[in-house]
Amino acid sequence: MDMEGLIMQILNYNLEAFIPYDEDNIEKFLTICEDAIDNITNDEKPKFKLKSAIHELLVNSLEHGYKKIRVRFLCP
Repeated sequence: MDMEGLIMQILNYNLEAFIPYDEDNIEKFLTICEDAIDNITNDEKPKFKLKSAIHELLVNSLEHGYKKIRVRFLCP
């Protein structure tokens, strides 16, 4: 199979983290995730989708998780 010209496609990813419920730790978590995403691919479309998913996950867990510190996300 000729691999030239193919681009990486993220088929699924799984994230599980413990985040102490304070502003500094939440900000550090987002920075770590964004740095990891930046190292995975140079393609802006998957970067945007992954970063958006992380932000949405964190917002939802904080708003609806009643200050739970365990964050879990799986995207097929």
